[in-house]
Amino acid sequence: MRRLIGIDYGRKRLGIAVTDPLGITVQGQPTLIASGLDDAVSQVADFAGRHAVGAIVIGLPLNMNGTRGEMAKEVERFGQAVESVTGMKVTYWDERLTSEQAKAVLQQRGKTSRERGDIDRVAACLMLESFLRANQT
Repeated sequence: MRRLIGIDYGRKRLGIAVTDPLGITVQGQPTLIASGLDDAVSQVADFAGRHAVGAIVIGLPLNMNGTRGEMAKEVERFGQAVESVTGMKVTYWDERLTSEQAKAVLQQRGKTSRERGDIDRVAACLMLESFLRANQT
């Protein structure tokens, strides 16, 4: 089996998490800093190639009522570009409240949530873990 990566997309930062080769555990990776859509797609494609990734899960920031707002549409454009460049399947996964959960996790660990990269990385981990739990076979 090939690894999955989870992405918490942002206009400037992308939180990244990756599974082990068996798809059992999730590890946070250094947050990617991107200068626009093309740079973000290029960095994700490079990361996927270096880590033997087979599929990509991108957090979809739905509104609390389940509708797609402007940011969700931007995430879908990003995902389509990633799919086109990498040739890998992109799956979208509801990420509502993962950033708030990430802040709580960091606070429990005694870390302040001032470092946005930490929040993005932990949010990506939480989102990918949620995806894995829901898709256990």
